[in-house]
Amino acid sequence: MNLEESTKIKQIDATCYIENAWRMNHEAGEYELIKIDWTDFELPNGFEWHLERFEKTLQSGGKAFGCFDDDTLAGYATLDAGVFGREVKYVLLDQMFVSKDYRGKGIGKELISLCSRQALKFGAKKSIFVPGLLRTLLHSIVNWAVSPLWKEMTNCSKKIQTIFNLN
Repeated sequence: MNLEESTKIKQIDATCYIENAWRMNHEAGEYELIKIDWTDFELPNGFEWHLERFEKTLQSGGKAFGCFDDDTLAGYATLDAGVFGREVKYVLLDQMFVSKDYRGKGIGKELISLCSRQALKFGAKKSIFVPGLLRTLLHSIVNWAVSPLWKEMTNCSKKIQTIFNLN
């Protein structure tokens, strides 16, 4: 995808049901998985936020991949060009969404494949996808891979973050 196509991300139906979420129990001093029964009907943080990130990714040398059904954007992913990490070289798969009606058709798998091939071209050994608020955690922890909180959270739920080996 290119900058001219960036506004097509507004076509994404990001509706998703969230049954459980991690919340801090301040009395116990730890995170707990609680039932929230929530349906989110739009892109997290809103369209403008995602549009800005999409455009910044492309302007800084990153890549965006889209899957189209005629002229309708069915899914997209953006991959930042910046490689980071001390021992293992990572790139950030910054955004990935597949519209509700197109889920379960292999689009996400294809987007991951495209991003993985591009990550290798960027010089990465792994790409990392960190959804939502955990992106803040990733950028704020210098050595995040050994952070006790990060280990606790990833041991609790493998859905929190996904690391893709590119070898």
